[in-house]
Amino acid sequence: MTHYSTEAAAIAAALMVARLAGLRFERDLETSMPMPSVGNYLHARTARLVLVPSTVSNGSDVAAVGEVMAAFGCDALVARADGADATRARFTVGLHGHRLFWSAPARLWLGAGAPAHFVPNHPDDTLFALFSVGLRGCEVPPWSSDEDRDDGFALGADALAALMVER
Repeated sequence: MTHYSTEAAAIAAALMVARLAGLRFERDLETSMPMPSVGNYLHARTARLVLVPSTVSNGSDVAAVGEVMAAFGCDALVARADGADATRARFTVGLHGHRLFWSAPARLWLGAGAPAHFVPNHPDDTLFALFSVGLRGCEVPPWSSDEDRDDGFALGADALAALMVER
């Protein structure tokens, strides 16, 4: 497997959730900070969000993403791929505030309430919903039963799997 196929999976996963949420991206002409430290990032200015496709699984890009978040005063959604199979993509949420917060790696959940949800494995960790206006923490899960929860994860996995199907 090449680095390019892994990078393609991360980019495809990031763009898919951006499309689902209706995020709009503009060129960043006003920044004085050079951004090549975080390749392929997308800045959704109106959502106060930077979307970062990543192939780094050890978290060594966290500092660079943190710099971008500080420069733009925004949150981050990092789509991480560790292989060419986009179904294995995981998402991490970074919140910009008084202190930088990073969520646990999360899986994509699709269903009611928001275009996309990011759900960590541990039930006590915060899950996040992505809207066209940015990320929001969810106090209550969007599913009403374990079956709904599993169905939403299956929908998310199917959507990610469809990204890398050769045509």
